[in-house]
Amino acid sequence: MLGPPFSLLGVMHWLVQIALYNDHLVSHCFDNTFVDALDSYLHYIRGDDYGMEGVDREFMGKLERERDAVGGGVKTSEKKVAEREGRLEELRSGPLAKEAVEKERGVLEEDVKKVFSNNCRNIRKNCFSAENFRGEGEGVGGEG
Repeated sequence: MLGPPFSLLGVMHWLVQIALYNDHLVSHCFDNTFVDALDSYLHYIRGDDYGMEGVDREFMGKLERERDAVGGGVKTSEKKVAEREGRLEELRSGPLAKEAVEKERGVLEEDVKKVFSNNCRNIRKNCFSAENFRGEGEGVGGEG
């Protein structure tokens, strides 16, 4: 005579595996979505509509809180994006660093040219004054 298709040992092994899997889900899942769905389904199978609705309400509450948290993060990110776009537009519309350096260089070169030309004029004046002074001194010395 053959035994039943399922032995008691096989059924016990199967139940232990389900319990281990359920424990694993509870301890390692961050959002426990599967556990909430399983609880809701178990209440449905038992015919406990109020229990099922309670689990569903609790689950929807979790989802709404998570949605609000994510929405707050999105708003913060949008503000950062707007600030960075404004900064980017400032950088695009403003002069480039190279252009600013070249402009400053041009101004400095003009200043150097002005100083150089003023110094040259002063040197020429001093040379002309020295020649005049020397010329006057020779005339006085030659007469005497």
